[in-house]
Amino acid sequence: MRPEIVGNAVSVDTELLGLCVAADFLGIHPDEMFERPPVPRIRINGACYFRLIDIRQLVSGAGLSDAACRDKLSLAFDYHDRGWAVTEAVFDGVHAPSRVRKGGLRAHELAATFNGGNRRDVAVLLGKPSGDLVVLHLATPSAVAIGRATAHPTGCVFEPHGGDECFLLYVAGGYTPKSRQYVDPETGLLICQVLGRETKLRFPPSAASGSDLEWKAFGKPRASWASQIITDAAIIAANALLADRWPKERQARWMAAEAIVQAFLDASYTWEDSRRIAAAIARTAGDGQMVDAIESGLVPTIRPNEDPAGDSDPLGRVFGTAVADRFRDWRHIRRPSRRDGGRP
Repeated sequence: MRPEIVGNAVSVDTELLGLCVAADFLGIHPDEMFERPPVPRIRINGACYFRLIDIRQLVSGAGLSDAACRDKLSLAFDYHDRGWAVTEAVFDGVHAPSRVRKGGLRAHELAATFNGGNRRDVAVLLGKPSGDLVVLHLATPSAVAIGRATAHPTGCVFEPHGGDECFLLYVAGGYTPKSRQYVDPETGLLICQVLGRETKLRFPPSAASGSDLEWKAFGKPRASWASQIITDAAIIAANALLADRWPKERQARWMAAEAIVQAFLDASYTWEDSRRIAAAIARTAGDGQMVDAIESGLVPTIRPNEDPAGDSDPLGRVFGTAVADRFRDWRHIRRPSRRDGGRP
């Protein structure tokens, strides 16, 4: 029986015959196929498909678990095997066009869609079609630095080459959130976003922002409540917003640290937590001197009724009212008023 070649895969009627055909294709004895790790395969209408790229890598000694070196078709099969809704991306951006099959491409359509002769990228439909898959996209270097320290760890992470952005994959519990963005209120720059319901996202080895995407961890996405993923995103965005605007002048840096600590004290945070948050923002901004000052307790606090400028919002005076208000909104702390002496 002759095998059928479909794109980058070979199909046969039985797995045993498939191993023999694969061995003959590679010029080795069939017994050698049994001595090696299992070859990834997928059944389609009773036939067994062996991905030739995986077989070649297996015989050459390349690790099949190294997702970074896999081609589009091989990874598309992997995503399909995980129960993710695989589709194609031939447009810019992450949002789906108006007409997309909810279940994604069927298994027998993958080879024809992602063969080596086209320019289509591999994409996945997030949300319900992929088992409530949600992605936390960290879009700036500051957001990436803060996210690595504060976001709940997950076993599934990919980045564009260079690491200026990061995509953390989770399985949402409770409900699948709609996509939401956290944007700098003055520049309009995207800081981070939660990508969920009704979103199509390019996955490795596709390109994003001109850079190839590559897996950093290709394990199991962490199961997390949707509300926790949103909370993580808001905290990362808020801290990155101030870190990117950290002052350069010495006195202004002290004022920034004082204002952040005071903002959280006024929101009934403990002194330790307020100091820890301010130090994390200063650390992301690269201000090691202020980190040491904050952690050693040298940064005083400013009570609004003791402020010589008569300003009830020192945070707004340092970073600007729009930025300070957006920071408080994302961190769920309200602006103190002169009427209540700065207390919430």
